[in-house]
Amino acid sequence: MSFRLEPAKIRGVLTSVLLLCLSQSPVGQWVWSRKDLAPLEAVRARGPVEAAVQLAELRLRGGAVDAQLRLPPGVVAGATAFVIRFDDSLHAAWAADLTPALDSALARVLALAVRAGVEPRVVQLDYDCPTRRLADWARAVARLQEPGGALAGREVWVTTVPSTFLAPGFAALFRGHVAGHVAQVFDTGTPWTPEREAAWARALDDAKVPYAIGLGGFERAGQPGAPNASWVRAVPALKTSAFFRGTWIFCGGQDWTGLARAIEEDT
Repeated sequence: MSFRLEPAKIRGVLTSVLLLCLSQSPVGQWVWSRKDLAPLEAVRARGPVEAAVQLAELRLRGGAVDAQLRLPPGVVAGATAFVIRFDDSLHAAWAADLTPALDSALARVLALAVRAGVEPRVVQLDYDCPTRRLADWARAVARLQEPGGALAGREVWVTTVPSTFLAPGFAALFRGHVAGHVAQVFDTGTPWTPEREAAWARALDDAKVPYAIGLGGFERAGQPGAPNASWVRAVPALKTSAFFRGTWIFCGGQDWTGLARAIEEDT
């Protein structure tokens, strides 16, 4: 016995499968300090949550790139994603070629993790790059992944803020040079609105660079309107994008099980 699906039905089946896959987009939490460990365990009691541990921060000191370790590589058992923060002190140094110094610092940090028995499979480079320096930053990120570079063979993500992913040249600079970017919409003082969601989602899609959304699980004291929490409303629409790769939470040591519940309900 045989049967044949009509093209319209095939499209319907494929759409259903796609939406099912998108609905299973992963959720992760950044672990920025030991205060973030308890919130991670609390939300993991509800279901799987990935972790990205802040491993080190790079900053410019006396004209040299200095690497300061932040958390032990094994602070979250089984973690394979790690964050390396690039300090704002690097802003003024891009006129020179920083890539060799950055490569050396990154190689030292990653070697320490490997010697501790941890393999950083995913590396997130967290840098609030000024838009005027995006070309320098993109060039450095690409070169760090070349054969022999500190990031060669690793899955590299960069963090972005609205001024970055809305910049006219963003797509051309980063498409094909990173696994994706985490669009951080929290702690900007910019609350969610339907119009802003539509404009930012359109820009993220038009860039054709895989992305995750970064949400805040905390609010600043005296901040009116809970702008961080408001951005969870954008998740359902973003999940329909072919470029969407999940949600990351910066909890600031605060319990975010309520936010996790909201994400689940929007799935």
